[in-house]
Amino acid sequence: MPIDGTVKYTWQHQPDAELTQANPVQNTWYPVINATGGVRIIYLEVDIAAAVEDLECRVTIDGNVLTAIQPAAIIATPYYFLLWANTPNGVIFNVTDNLVYRTYLLEGDSVTVEVRKTTALGAGALHCLMKWARLLPA
Repeated sequence: MPIDGTVKYTWQHQPDAELTQANPVQNTWYPVINATGGVRIIYLEVDIAAAVEDLECRVTIDGNVLTAIQPAAIIATPYYFLLWANTPNGVIFNVTDNLVYRTYLLEGDSVTVEVRKTTALGAGALHCLMKWARLLPA
């Protein structure tokens, strides 16, 4: 996003991006947000109302893809999308919201968040909640 040096810009919180997908279809990506123009992810969690489903969350930032995978998710348990150094793609799902790993505030000019389940063991709703901000003139 081009910045005008004569204008003050600030990160301004936006309404939550939230998805609740009833009866999600196996291997179908469901969009949570597709935004451009200075986007910051502050918080991202995924859960499902069905037992032992495998979950995935794909975050694309300026063309770079980060995917967290949670096998056999526990019913109605929030899984937090976190940066984690000792993983192949640098992100994980975790049942503990480790604030020290959330201080990264993923940012980009173009951000897309999608979620899916990769098993078909139940029909419980797939849910994702994202807190975010946009860089806007003050």
